[in-house]
Amino acid sequence: MCDVISIDFCLEWALPVCVAVTQREFYLVRGPKHAFDLLVKFWPSNMDESGRRARQACIDALCCREPASLAREQFLKACREADLLVRYDLEGMC
Repeated sequence: MCDVISIDFCLEWALPVCVAVTQREFYLVRGPKHAFDLLVKFWPSNMDESGRRARQACIDALCCREPASLAREQFLKACREADLLVRYDLEGMC
C-alpha cells in the first residue's frame, strides 16, 4: 500500500521576496513553491550548501513538515550567498 503525502502548493509567506536574477529580470516569490521553482531554474546543478538547504526547506514546508517561515529564511540566505539582489520589505511589488 502506498502512503499519500499531503502537499500545500498554495502556501504563501506573509511578505513576499523580490529577487533579481539579472538586471532586468525580477521575480516576486510569494511562498515555498515559487522559491523552489526559482531554485531549480536558476541555481547551478552544483548548488552550494545554502541552496540545497533552501530547496529542502521549501519541500519540507510544502509537505507540512516544517514552517513556511523557515523556508523563507533559508531562501533569503541562499539568495544573499548567490549575490542575487533581494528585497523582502515590500508588500507585493518588485
